[in-house]
Amino acid sequence: MKTGRRKSTSVNIFVTFLYQLITILIGFIIPQLFLNTYGPRIHGLTSSISNVMSYVLLLNAGLNTASVEALYEPIAKYKTYDLNAKLNAIKRQYILTGFLYIIAILIIALTLPVTIDDMSYRFVFAMVIVMGLQSTMDSFLISYYRILLQADQKLYINNFFIIGTQILRGIFQVILILNNTSPIIVQSVPGILILLHYILLLNYVKKNYPFLDKNVPRDESAISKRWSALIHQISGLILNNMDIILLTIVSGNMILVSIYSVYELVFNHLYSMLKSIFSTAIVASFGNLIATKELKTLRNSYNIFEFIYYSVVVIVYSIAGTMILPFVRLYTSGVSDIPYIDVNLAILFVIRGILNSLKVPGNTLIDAAGLFKETQSRAILEALINVTLSIILIKPLGMYGLLFAAIGGFVFRLTDFIIYTNKNILLKTSSKSFFRVLIVLFNIAISILIYRVIFSLEINNWITWLFSAFISGLISLIIVLVTSTLFEFKLIKSIVNEIKAK
Repeated sequence: MKTGRRKSTSVNIFVTFLYQLITILIGFIIPQLFLNTYGPRIHGLTSSISNVMSYVLLLNAGLNTASVEALYEPIAKYKTYDLNAKLNAIKRQYILTGFLYIIAILIIALTLPVTIDDMSYRFVFAMVIVMGLQSTMDSFLISYYRILLQADQKLYINNFFIIGTQILRGIFQVILILNNTSPIIVQSVPGILILLHYILLLNYVKKNYPFLDKNVPRDESAISKRWSALIHQISGLILNNMDIILLTIVSGNMILVSIYSVYELVFNHLYSMLKSIFSTAIVASFGNLIATKELKTLRNSYNIFEFIYYSVVVIVYSIAGTMILPFVRLYTSGVSDIPYIDVNLAILFVIRGILNSLKVPGNTLIDAAGLFKETQSRAILEALINVTLSIILIKPLGMYGLLFAAIGGFVFRLTDFIIYTNKNILLKTSSKSFFRVLIVLFNIAISILIYRVIFSLEINNWITWLFSAFISGLISLIIVLVTSTLFEFKLIKSIVNEIKAK
């Protein structure tokens, strides 16, 4: 289990980046082919089912986060007996959850078709079943091994295997869609390929963790924090997945859902990419430092992490702010007579995306420290703000109301994350973190403004779009370098000196 902390972190970040890049590419290509081949109603249906399935995952909520946190200490201190005891308890919970998934998916498959008027009951029923297959198989076969690898700072192994299966998934689905195969068959591909992922993962774990013993009595304390972590995940699901479901219920209009889901697709992928690379891939390193009580190293590491992460946020959302409308125009070019281009929707999605992504550093520290119970009231309040505002605003403002509601919740939680983590985990003031947030917002605004003023190119194809995105990214990078030199010179100098020393 012993692995160099920095080496593991670097490899995790790199492989997670590749994994996210491939996932994003496939995540854009397949829905676009769905939209152009099967039409906006089928596209809207798959978006609705995906969001409903995210709530089925609540059956597993809290278990992933709490399980990883529970394994930090036995791994850091090489307590193999304790590790086996906790892993056996975790595995049993995943198996139980898998059976609950089956029941929940059947209930949804029986009830959801009733709410959709313009599609046959059998078709919607079958789509729910095949789209629920992946999460069910994941709980039975994959989750237990993924938790072990993530806690041991070897998540990159699992991500290597996912990269392979994702590429195969993309190839198979593209071929099937281009041949106008039934969308039910197309959506069954991910669930089938998870069997290959399981075989690869099982062989690796058997070879590299020979001390695993399923006969060690279960230590149920491994999942004692599950229900507190559950509150956090419910809040996250409400904030990131409720919009499509509310639109489906309130409007019943799959075309409206399709419009909203195109924008949400982009910003959900951006958030997922940032969170996976800078949180999922790093949280185990912070957890190890907290478990071994290395406060000084934790502070230094987090300071560098926050600085680098916020710099990346500037570049990512500067590009998003300038390129989202040209992207949507090209992405939906195969569909006519539907108003996908909406400037106000784009602006609100950019603001929501920035605020949501700025929460990642604080959220990462809380996950690493396992402070789920201590912060659950804050997660509940964030969700309540979002739900209350959504219910109030969706009727008068429609899609825009949902985004205003999310922005309100994110402003509250971002402020809370910064204050809480600095005070209770890092044991220092939060002024630097707040200042960095202001710099991020300033940098993004200036970058978008400069792009609009000095660079105006008509974008009619993906090559021009990529070139324009590169220019936008270059402008934001220059802005980041200038402001970092002005306000973070000591930190940059220390990072450069450390790199030179190595």
